[in-house]
Amino acid sequence: MNDEKYWEDLGRRAVACEGWRWMPGMLARRWVELAAGLCLNRLRLGESWNGRHEVETSAWPDFRDPATVGCLLALVREKRGVPSLVCGHVGGWDDDWDTWEVSNPPGRGHGCCLEGRGETEAEALVAALEQVER
Repeated sequence: MNDEKYWEDLGRRAVACEGWRWMPGMLARRWVELAAGLCLNRLRLGESWNGRHEVETSAWPDFRDPATVGCLLALVREKRGVPSLVCGHVGGWDDDWDTWEVSNPPGRGHGCCLEGRGETEAEALVAALEQVER
């Protein structure tokens, strides 16, 4: 999935969740207006953002970054209260492998339960984070 708008919209959905918080190591993106026009700016949290240590409200997480997706998984586990949640592909050889789901593996004390689904790992995790509010 290489559509910049998809990733920006997904990041903005995550930031809008009650369970969202920025974590060290996440990759943040935002639009910056320059004389030549708009350009995308990236920042790995833990560094300064224009000399400040907080992330501006106009920023969103870049879920193409593995560290940021790992932080999202940690947030989902924390907010759902299920430390064994995993995210993986759904189906078998003949099924659609473009579907991801967040679930608890069998035998982990909570049973197998669907927490979120999406076309990408990050989308499934954001869906699971959104369910915390319901």
